[in-house]
Amino acid sequence: MKLKSTRAKQKWYKSRWLLPLLFLMGYLTTYSKLEGFEVEYLVLTYFSILACCLLLTRLGPPLHKKLPIWIILIVFIVAYYLKFYLLVSNPEILGEGWLQRKLYLLLQSPPVLFETFETISYAFIVFCITAWFLLSSARSLRMKILKKEINYRSVIPILIWLIPILMGITTYVMYITGICRMAADTPYLPFHLAGWIFYIRTMLIPALLLLLIWCSDKAGLRKFFTFGIILLFLHSISDMLLRSSRGFIVISFTLLVLLFVVAGRVTKKRVQLFGVILLISILLWPVISYYRYVRAADYSVSLVHALVESTKNVSSTGSFSLSKMFKEGATALIFRFVGADSLIHIMGANLPPLYTHAIGISVSRFFALDVIGVPYGPVITGCSPSFPGYFYLVGGNALVIIAMASFVFLSWFFWCLLAKLKLRCLPVAQALFLWWIFSSFTSGVLDRLYLKILVMGGSIATCEWLLRTFTKRYPHTNSITFYSRHKEQI
Repeated sequence: MKLKSTRAKQKWYKSRWLLPLLFLMGYLTTYSKLEGFEVEYLVLTYFSILACCLLLTRLGPPLHKKLPIWIILIVFIVAYYLKFYLLVSNPEILGEGWLQRKLYLLLQSPPVLFETFETISYAFIVFCITAWFLLSSARSLRMKILKKEINYRSVIPILIWLIPILMGITTYVMYITGICRMAADTPYLPFHLAGWIFYIRTMLIPALLLLLIWCSDKAGLRKFFTFGIILLFLHSISDMLLRSSRGFIVISFTLLVLLFVVAGRVTKKRVQLFGVILLISILLWPVISYYRYVRAADYSVSLVHALVESTKNVSSTGSFSLSKMFKEGATALIFRFVGADSLIHIMGANLPPLYTHAIGISVSRFFALDVIGVPYGPVITGCSPSFPGYFYLVGGNALVIIAMASFVFLSWFFWCLLAKLKLRCLPVAQALFLWWIFSSFTSGVLDRLYLKILVMGGSIATCEWLLRTFTKRYPHTNSITFYSRHKEQI
């Protein structure tokens, strides 16, 4: 059985060499749309393939050591290259809406398309070269092993009452105040209460839920492990309804998948669980999209009434079918990743870099108002410039190259630093850090990046404090007996 598992892993790693084929196939399906730039487009594609192959030479096993690089690579492939090829080859995939119509018109301009691909290629090539150099130190990366085993059981009772209390209080406050709601203005609350509630729900509570699930899994307590999964699902559903957030279920369970990966606890059943959650999210996507409009139109409408109206609207369409819902939801989920589309808008606006004018203003709001042309800021519209787009607006391609190299270096540096710290909640900390890399690189909303870093650090510190305060430690000689005595298969 172990031999089969090893062979499957080796086969999976070998399949990474199929990635360069995406560039070749994408070029063949889109080069005719870049009339007048065929040669330049071919050259950039060629160097992108070379850079990708160079990086893949050092992306072999083990996976958990190189996860930050893998995440950035996947975002590049899906949100930038794949999205660019899909948009250029089939603009009709955009659907209806004023923003989609504007993007559709920009997709007819070869200069805009080439400038977009040029910026994507510069960022990707710099990423590959920087990561290739940094991965040379991956072999020396070692996780600090604690000299004593921890009784993870003792912290579970604290988490079981602490998490529901936090969930209940924040849910009630969000419901009666209407804060942090998509497609609506956030009402003012004193003492930055709206911000506190938002970060507690989106970072601290998920971190505590991951801690509960991980400790239960580590101690072999099946019922508490299942209870943690249920709480995570309920938290995701409540946040989806309160904030009209279509993607929070996927976000929460992506965090869970990252936890299982870094902890080496991925099983077939857990992969199937994530597949079911992903399917539910895709099917709910059209419903929650209309649900958002219903709540935005009438602030006083109840959550249940808005959800019923949304379900009726989606199911009452003449061509309603589950297959159509799945197709629309899957397409919307892919386009939920900010990337090539935002860069196309930026290139189409043809604005000079902000340079020093970026100091003291919100670049994300500038993107929404001056580039997209919406009457409100990015929090209301959901517009964000993407990571390369943010720095292109500030300083052009030169700053994109510098920022990309710096981001990869700092991500790798802090990933290695986490591995060397003697954290008892190390898998939880690593999962949160990987999610921060993913969200920062996809959205490009970097105006208050320091707040996200502080909240992430505070959440990790809280988890570590709980483990150090409410757990006992045993020598390794006794820990085997202790663990085997209580171990259950999950």
